[in-house]
Formats: sequence, structure tokens, C-alpha cells
Amino acid sequence: IREKETISGYKLDSKLRQINITGDEKTITLPLYNEPIEKAIKVIKKDDNENLLRDTEFTLFKKENSSLIKVSSKTTNYYGEVNFNNLSIGQYVLRETKATNGFRPYSKDIEIDLTKQVSPVYTVTLNNYKVEENIPSTGTKGATLFLASGLGIIMLAYLLKKKRIYA
Repeated sequence: IREKETISGYKLDSKLRQINITGDEKTITLPLYNEPIEKAIKVIKKDDNENLLRDTEFTLFKKENSSLIKVSSKTTNYYGEVNFNNLSIGQYVLRETKATNGFRPYSKDIEIDLTKQVSPVYTVTLNNYKVEENIPSTGTKGATLFLASGLGIIMLAYLLKKKRIYA
């Protein structure tokens, strides 16, 4: 006997098995086990110049009905990659949870459907952009002038008070 097809998400067991029927047996039970198909998601993180970014954290969630179940959180390596391995067939959500220093995080969740994925590895490439911050300047000329004027008024008041005491 040989298995001809299996349910979605499981490997076909094409091994040929021999069955011996003796006597008046009407029912024969043959326990078989199909291994689940395992998938992987590979994330590649780059900047807008195609340079690889390390130290970006991603969290992977599995969709179960209307809720998200956290699978794991991982950080990109020196090569800007992170791998989520040994995943069962199903639907997942990938979220960037911490951007590389100096970069804006990717703001959208990425939905991944591994039920229709033929390849064992689903690859996602994301680009980040540098943070452009305008830092307000402090200690401007106006503040310095204001401070000098205030000190001048205090010195003048002190000198006038000192002149009255000795007059």
C-alpha cells in the first residue's frame, strides 16, 4: 500500500508498505504518520543606499482566527538578515519592533501567507530611511544679548545702591 495524497501542510509519505492479510480479517489498521511541512521566513534589512542594516528587531506573529500569537523576536545580524525557521504552514504577521539607531522603523505590518508558498523560504526585503531631525539651536545671539542686558541692569542697580550708602 502507498499513500497517494495527503492533507495540505503535510509531507506525502510515498514509502511502499507491505500488508499481509490472513484468515477472515475484514479490517486492518495501519497507523501512518505524516510530517508537517516546515517553512522559513528570511528578512533582509537595507538602507536607502542598499547597505545592509544590523541590529534591527523584528517580531513574528502567527494569525490564529482574529488574534495574533507571538512566535518570536529576533535581531538582524551583521549581514542585515534574520531567519525565522521551523514554521508551520499558515498566515503570519511580521512587525519591525526596533529600528537600527539613526533610522526610522518600518511602520506597516507585513502579512505573509505560507499556505500558498511553494518555496521552503519566504524572503522579505525592507528598506529603512535615516532619521532627519532638526535640532533646535540653543544659546543664540538673542539669548546672549538678553543675558548681557540683564547683567548690566543688575550691575547698574548695585553701583547706584553702593553710591547711596556712601553719600
